[in-house]
Amino acid sequence: MKKRNLLLGLCVVLVAAGCATSGGMSPEQAVQAKVEAWAAAMVAQDLDGMMALFSNDFEHYEWGDKEGAKEFMSEAIDMGYLEDIEISLDDMTLEVDDDEVIAYPIELSASFGSATITLTFIKEDYGYLISGLDVEGV
Repeated sequence: MKKRNLLLGLCVVLVAAGCATSGGMSPEQAVQAKVEAWAAAMVAQDLDGMMALFSNDFEHYEWGDKEGAKEFMSEAIDMGYLEDIEISLDDMTLEVDDDEVIAYPIELSASFGSATITLTFIKEDYGYLISGLDVEGV
Protein backbone atom coordinates (compact mmCIF):
# COMPACT_ATOMS: atom_id res chain seq x y z
CA MET A 1 0.00 0.00 0.00
CA LYS A 2 2.81 2.41 0.89
CA LYS A 3 4.61 1.59 -2.37
CA ARG A 4 1.45 2.29 -4.37
CA ASN A 5 0.90 5.63 -2.59
CA LEU A 6 4.52 6.61 -3.13
CA LEU A 7 4.31 5.66 -6.81
CA LEU A 8 1.05 7.58 -7.30
CA GLY A 9 2.50 10.59 -5.49
CA LEU A 10 5.55 10.53 -7.74
CA CYS A 11 3.29 10.35 -10.82
CA VAL A 12 1.35 13.39 -9.58
CA VAL A 13 4.53 15.40 -9.16
CA LEU A 14 5.87 14.38 -12.57
CA VAL A 15 2.59 15.15 -14.36
CA ALA A 16 2.24 18.50 -12.58
CA ALA A 17 5.83 19.42 -13.41
CA GLY A 18 5.41 18.33 -17.02
CA CYS A 19 2.24 20.36 -17.42
CA ALA A 20 3.94 23.41 -16.05
CA THR A 21 6.63 23.28 -18.69
CA SER A 22 4.65 22.00 -21.68
CA GLY A 23 3.98 25.16 -23.62
CA GLY A 24 2.82 23.20 -26.69
CA MET A 25 -0.17 21.58 -25.02
CA SER A 26 -3.69 22.73 -25.79
CA PRO A 27 -5.76 23.96 -22.81
CA GLU A 28 -7.77 20.73 -23.00
CA GLN A 29 -4.65 18.56 -22.90
CA ALA A 30 -3.09 20.55 -20.06
CA VAL A 31 -6.24 20.46 -17.94
CA GLN A 32 -6.88 16.77 -18.70
CA ALA A 33 -3.41 16.01 -17.34
CA LYS A 34 -4.08 18.13 -14.23
CA VAL A 35 -7.43 16.41 -13.60
CA GLU A 36 -5.73 13.03 -13.87
CA ALA A 37 -3.01 14.18 -11.46
CA TRP A 38 -5.69 15.45 -9.02
CA ALA A 39 -7.56 12.12 -9.25
CA ALA A 40 -4.34 10.16 -8.62
CA ALA A 41 -3.53 12.35 -5.59
CA MET A 42 -7.06 11.85 -4.24
CA VAL A 43 -6.84 8.05 -4.63
CA ALA A 44 -3.40 8.08 -2.97
CA GLN A 45 -4.74 10.44 -0.27
CA ASP A 46 -1.68 12.57 -1.00
CA LEU A 47 -2.55 15.95 0.51
CA ASP A 48 0.58 17.69 -0.81
CA GLY A 49 -0.03 16.28 -4.29
CA MET A 50 -3.62 17.57 -4.23
CA MET A 51 -2.70 21.01 -2.98
CA ALA A 52 0.12 21.42 -5.53
CA LEU A 53 -2.66 21.60 -8.13
CA PHE A 54 -4.57 24.38 -6.37
CA SER A 55 -4.11 28.04 -7.27
CA ASN A 56 -3.19 30.49 -4.54
CA ASP A 57 -6.30 32.33 -5.78
CA PHE A 58 -8.55 29.33 -5.01
CA GLU A 59 -11.93 30.29 -3.55
CA HIS A 60 -14.72 28.14 -2.15
CA TYR A 61 -18.09 29.12 -0.69
CA GLU A 62 -17.53 26.98 2.42
CA TRP A 63 -13.77 26.40 2.79
CA GLY A 64 -12.70 29.93 1.91
CA ASP A 65 -9.25 29.79 0.36
CA LYS A 66 -6.52 27.28 -0.48
CA GLU A 67 -5.53 26.90 3.17
CA GLY A 68 -9.16 26.17 4.09
CA ALA A 69 -9.36 23.55 1.34
CA LYS A 70 -6.16 21.96 2.65
CA GLU A 71 -7.57 21.83 6.16
CA PHE A 72 -10.84 20.30 4.92
CA MET A 73 -9.07 17.65 2.85
CA SER A 74 -6.68 16.84 5.70
CA GLU A 75 -9.62 16.27 8.06
CA ALA A 76 -11.42 14.16 5.44
CA ILE A 77 -8.34 11.95 5.11
CA ASP A 78 -7.85 11.72 8.89
CA MET A 79 -11.49 10.75 9.45
CA GLY A 80 -11.37 8.06 6.76
CA TYR A 81 -13.88 9.69 4.41
CA LEU A 82 -11.65 8.97 1.41
CA GLU A 83 -11.22 5.26 2.16
CA ASP A 84 -11.98 3.05 -0.86
CA ILE A 85 -12.13 6.12 -3.09
CA GLU A 86 -12.90 5.67 -6.76
CA ILE A 87 -12.93 8.47 -9.32
CA SER A 88 -14.42 8.20 -12.79
CA LEU A 89 -13.49 10.63 -15.54
CA ASP A 90 -15.40 8.64 -18.18
CA ASP A 91 -18.15 11.22 -18.72
CA MET A 92 -16.05 14.32 -18.03
CA THR A 93 -16.07 17.15 -20.54
CA LEU A 94 -13.90 20.25 -20.63
CA GLU A 95 -15.42 23.65 -21.32
CA VAL A 96 -12.80 26.20 -22.37
CA ASP A 97 -13.56 29.91 -21.98
CA ASP A 98 -10.60 32.28 -22.42
CA ASP A 99 -8.21 31.52 -19.55
CA GLU A 100 -10.68 29.34 -17.62
CA VAL A 101 -11.48 25.65 -18.11
CA ILE A 102 -14.31 23.80 -16.36
CA ALA A 103 -14.05 20.02 -15.92
CA TYR A 104 -17.42 18.31 -15.29
CA PRO A 105 -18.77 15.81 -14.30
CA ILE A 106 -16.16 14.00 -12.25
CA GLU A 107 -17.80 11.11 -10.43
CA LEU A 108 -16.37 10.27 -7.02
CA SER A 109 -17.33 7.55 -4.58
CA ALA A 110 -15.75 6.68 -1.25
CA SER A 111 -16.71 5.59 2.26
CA PHE A 112 -18.83 8.76 2.71
CA GLY A 113 -20.99 7.95 -0.34
CA SER A 114 -20.88 9.50 -3.79
CA ALA A 115 -20.62 12.96 -5.27
CA THR A 116 -20.26 14.76 -8.57
CA ILE A 117 -17.35 17.20 -8.73
CA THR A 118 -16.80 20.27 -10.89
CA LEU A 119 -13.25 21.60 -11.05
CA THR A 120 -12.57 25.09 -12.39
CA PHE A 121 -9.06 25.82 -13.64
CA ILE A 122 -7.44 29.16 -14.39
CA LYS A 123 -4.36 29.72 -16.48
CA GLU A 124 -1.43 31.02 -14.50
CA ASP A 125 2.21 31.65 -15.34
CA TYR A 126 3.10 27.97 -14.88
CA GLY A 127 0.01 26.32 -16.34
CA TYR A 128 -3.54 25.64 -15.25
CA LEU A 129 -4.40 25.35 -11.57
CA ILE A 130 -7.63 24.65 -9.68
CA SER A 131 -9.36 27.91 -8.75
CA GLY A 132 -12.71 26.45 -7.76
CA LEU A 133 -14.29 23.16 -6.76
CA ASP A 134 -18.00 22.41 -6.45
CA VAL A 135 -19.48 19.24 -4.97
CA GLU A 136 -22.99 17.97 -5.71
CA GLY A 137 -24.78 15.07 -4.10
CA VAL A 138 -23.20 14.92 -0.65
